[in-house]
Amino acid sequence: MMKIDIDKFDRCNVLVVGDIMIDEYIWGEVDRISPEAPVPIVLVKNEDFALGGSGNVVNNLVALGANVSAIGVIGSGLNGKRLLKKFNELGVDTEGIIQEPNRPTTRKIRIIATGQQVLRIDRETRDQISDQTFRAVSDFVEKIISKVDVVLISDYGKGFLTPALITCLLDMAKKHKKMTIADPKGFNFSKYAGVSLLTPNKKETGLAAGIEIIDQSALFEAGNLILET
Repeated sequence: MMKIDIDKFDRCNVLVVGDIMIDEYIWGEVDRISPEAPVPIVLVKNEDFALGGSGNVVNNLVALGANVSAIGVIGSGLNGKRLLKKFNELGVDTEGIIQEPNRPTTRKIRIIATGQQVLRIDRETRDQISDQTFRAVSDFVEKIISKVDVVLISDYGKGFLTPALITCLLDMAKKHKKMTIADPKGFNFSKYAGVSLLTPNKKETGLAAGIEIIDQSALFEAGNLILET
C-alpha cells in the first residue's frame, strides 16, 4: 500500500502538468429584476481572481509545503498575466507554462449575488495544443524530470493533455523511475496506462467502467475493470 508522509512534503519536488485556469468571482447585490428579461440585475461590489484547474492543485501542494513546478498552456492576454503573477507569488517555477497567442486563457466566471451563485460563464477552447507547444512541453519535461520526485497529471479535458502528450509524460517518468499520479477526465482511461496512481471520483469510475456503483462490491468490480484496460 502506498504511504504518504505529510510531514515530509517540504522535501517533495512535484511537477504538475495540466489544464491551468483562472477563476473569477464577481460579488454583488440584487434588488430588482431586469425589465428586458426575467433575470436579476446584479450590482457589482467586488471582484476576485484565484488559481483554478491544475492551478488549484499547485496552490494546494504549495500550502502543504511541496516545491512545485507547473506546466500548462495559457493565452498571451491579461488573464494569462494574472495567472503568472499568482504563480510567482507562490514561488512556483513557471518556465514550463507556454503562451499560445491565439489561445484564450481558460476562465471560469462566477457571479454571486447576496451569497448565492446565480450564473457561471466559461471562456475557453478545447482545441488541442499546437505541435510547437507539444515540443516545448516535451523539451521542458526532459530538462526538469531528473529533479522531481512526482509527476502529477491534472486533466480537465481542455485540449492540453492530448493522448500523445500523456504518453510522452508517462514514458519519460518511467525512464527516470519517477512516481506518476493522474486525475483523469473522460470515459477512456486507457490513455493513462502505466500511471502509478489514478484518482477518479465515484462518478468518473462508474462511467469509465460502465457500472453503476451502488455498493462496495460494485466499486471493486469497477476498479478491477479499469485496471484491466
